[in-house]
Order: sequence, then C-alpha cells, then structure tokens
Amino acid sequence: MKKLLILLGSFGMLATTATSVVACNPQVETSIKYTKQKTIAPTGNTYFMFDKSLIKDYDKVDVVEVDENGWEAINTGSNMLTRVYLNNKFDESSNEMMFVASAGKSEGRTYVKFKGVNRYNPARYPVLFGPSFVVDIEKLDIKSINVNAYVGQTEQVIKNEIERVLSDVSGASIKENIDYKIKWPDSIMSVGAEIKIEAVKDIKAQKGSDKIYGSFIFQMKEDTRKPINNLAYKISAKVGEKVESVESRIQNEIKKLSPKAKLNEDYWIIFNNSNQNGVMMSGSVAVQTHPNSMKVKGGFEFIVFKA
Repeated sequence: MKKLLILLGSFGMLATTATSVVACNPQVETSIKYTKQKTIAPTGNTYFMFDKSLIKDYDKVDVVEVDENGWEAINTGSNMLTRVYLNNKFDESSNEMMFVASAGKSEGRTYVKFKGVNRYNPARYPVLFGPSFVVDIEKLDIKSINVNAYVGQTEQVIKNEIERVLSDVSGASIKENIDYKIKWPDSIMSVGAEIKIEAVKDIKAQKGSDKIYGSFIFQMKEDTRKPINNLAYKISAKVGEKVESVESRIQNEIKKLSPKAKLNEDYWIIFNNSNQNGVMMSGSVAVQTHPNSMKVKGGFEFIVFKA
C-alpha cells in the first residue's frame, strides 16, 4: 500500500513529449476479450492493476497504446497518451502488477494492450495480447463531488483539501484560480456554512479550465472524528512477533476510540520493512487515516524493538 501511495503521489511528474517514430505493427492475439475502463481529465494520470497470470507466458512484456482497431499507436501524432509504462517493481510478493497511463491534452477514448514475445512461439516476434484496457479522457463534471471540511479548520487547510479532492478524482493537477474558484461564506466557524466551488469558464480574455467544468456546494461539518495520534504510546511491537498479532492490537485500540472505524477504509497499517513471512523484523509500523474518513483522523508510527 505504501508503494502504491508513493507512486500515485508522483503521477504529476510522469508526462513526457512524444516524438515521431514509424514502425510496423506486431501481430495481435485476441484470445482474451474482457476490458477494464478508467476515466481521467486531460493531462491526468491513472493506473490499472492486473493479475500476473495474464503475462506469465510472455517475455519482454510492455504496455502500449492502441487505436480502436487494435493497431499500435507509434507516436505518429494520433497518440492520446503522453506515456504508458509497466511498473515491474510495484510489489514482487504480490500476485498483481500495475501500469500507469498519462493523458495528453486531447479528449477522447484510447486503449492500452500488452506487448510481448510468446515464449512458446518459435518465431519469437512481439505480439499484442491480452485484454484491452480503455482510457477515456474527458473534462470532469464536478457537480457530484463533495469535500469534508470541519468547523475549527483553517481556511488554508480547507483549500488544501479542496485541491486534493479535485486532483484525486480527476487524476490531474487541479489548481485554484486556474481551474476553479472558491466562494467563501461570511464565516467558516459555523456548522452548515456553505462553500461553493465553481470551475473557471472561458469569459472574454479569461481562459477556462481544460480539465473540469460545473460547480458544487459543500457544508461545514462538526468535527466528530477521533484523533488516533496518542495511540503511539499504547502500542508496541517486538522482533519475532506475528504480524497478525500486531495488526489485531492496533485495530482493537482504534475500536476503543471509534468502534465503527474500519481497516483499509478509514485507516491503513503500513509495515516499513518490518515483516518477513508474517513475522515482525526490524523497522517501524505506521498507521495513517484516510483523508475522507469521518470516523478517525491523524496518525502515528512506532519502532519495532528487539525483545
């Protein structure tokens, strides 16, 4: 999970400029026909998880953009993605892998397929194979978006949360005054106070957002989330302990504060180089709450010490 969070946080730096290259298309294998679909805003990024079994019979595997006819888009000007790449080092112990797709500025639909050499094919030439992953690139209508903001938070904290939510949902880097404007109430210190977010429109000399459109309103809430920061002083772990035992202690302590808080929904437990074959080793354990959780907030980390 930590690796995934780091990767997602770095998506904004992935885009590269395509150069014109002409090459022949490889043969296409179409034995697997199902698809997965993601929608992102122009210049946004998304990722697809897939089972390693899909590529087990192939060498030199990569992912490439293809058009609606299944032909590889080889940087001829028709590409809608600025970059698509396979992350071979996501998590070697997992049965899943991941690839990342970075959108260009144009709206429309494009596709991604695997490309590799079938190790059972004597010819040993690269082929396109497996499922077609669909990437829809379009401006995001923000009318259904909600932001959780709480009485007691500063205006800057709320601004940061608005930007985070819009960027997460769209997959793109969304900025105030470039992509949206905020209409503040007279006071943010009362429950029910309304904050309006409106995408920047094309008006005369002003260029509108090319990533989002529409508007939404959200209200200030009473902060009933339970802080978990102080649990760092109540929980410890020793080298040699079972990971399950440590996870159970953490969950039990959080349940005492917030009985309805759920692991992997309201918070994550991250083992930083601290477990091997289900047994605690050296390192640390971190607990982070989900930004959208309405049950818990904060986080903590503790060191795994020797018995």
